[in-house]
Amino acid sequence: MNLMEIKSYIPKECFKKQPLWGTFYMAFDFFLWLLCVFMYYSAEDRWWLIKILYWFTSGFFMWCQFMHGHDCGHGSFSDSPLLNKIMGHVSHTPLLVPFNTWAESHRRHHLGHNHIDRDYSHPHTVNSVEKLWLLKAIRYTSTYPIIGWFSYLLGLTDDGGHWIPFGGRLWNIDYQYSKQLNSLFSSFLVFSFFYGIIALCEFDIVTFLEWYGMSWIIFSWWVVTVTFLQHHDNTVEQTILYDDAHWTFMKGALQTVDRSYGGMIDTMTHHITNGHIVHHLFFTSIPHYHLEKATHYLYEYFNTNNIDYKYRYTPFFFLTKYINIHLQNIKYKK
Repeated sequence: MNLMEIKSYIPKECFKKQPLWGTFYMAFDFFLWLLCVFMYYSAEDRWWLIKILYWFTSGFFMWCQFMHGHDCGHGSFSDSPLLNKIMGHVSHTPLLVPFNTWAESHRRHHLGHNHIDRDYSHPHTVNSVEKLWLLKAIRYTSTYPIIGWFSYLLGLTDDGGHWIPFGGRLWNIDYQYSKQLNSLFSSFLVFSFFYGIIALCEFDIVTFLEWYGMSWIIFSWWVVTVTFLQHHDNTVEQTILYDDAHWTFMKGALQTVDRSYGGMIDTMTHHITNGHIVHHLFFTSIPHYHLEKATHYLYEYFNTNNIDYKYRYTPFFFLTKYINIHLQNIKYKK
């Protein structure tokens, strides 16, 4: 089994990038997010149930919007690096995500998925104390899905800062001055947008939380929960990490988990949930709107060649027990 053999099994149209389609999906998710804001604005009585409904729906559509910047960061939005950068900033800046910095750290995650040292984004805890990258998360596991994204962007993990691009291995390994300048540009856009939102709220923290902040927290929960579960199986024993002697790109990719959270959620989140294995195998070349079809053929290939793959139906993904399981020690291939 090799990557080219798998690629030949998947229809060529799955590798076709169509920026117009990508722009349409991005605009549609922006529309749904802004529709939530408009409906909340139009509500005559914004009592607590309405507030909660607004926060959960708008936060979910912010997560859906995140996926378009995700494609841009990988280069699967279009063949134009400039267009990818422009549209990536359009998608991620309103979410307070510094696009260039996130794209770099996420690229490194894909190049070292399930490697004990080289993986980024969601640290794995292992038997050795030196490998406990997120001791803070173990102290308050129930809140990890809520605080995890904020902590990550702030730079409280080994990866380093995203909002302020300094510190951590992101800026100490293969450091390039030009990349840091690009990251500072993304941070400038994020802080400018944040200031604009605060100004619209007349610098009132309660108003900010009501109209944007609480929705952003729900969005953060989606980012952490979904992406965490894509790289951790249902039990500690089923999640395998590799060291230099055993890791290959293919082995790491096949430790990725395809999870279905239900047809509507999978569709609205552009199948990044139940099409994540094929995404990791071909992350620079398959846009999100082809993931479902590509996954179908990938499963055919796996079944034909008796290759194990990880598909998990997870309708109760919102229960923190799925996260808590993996904030324990995970065994890895030495």
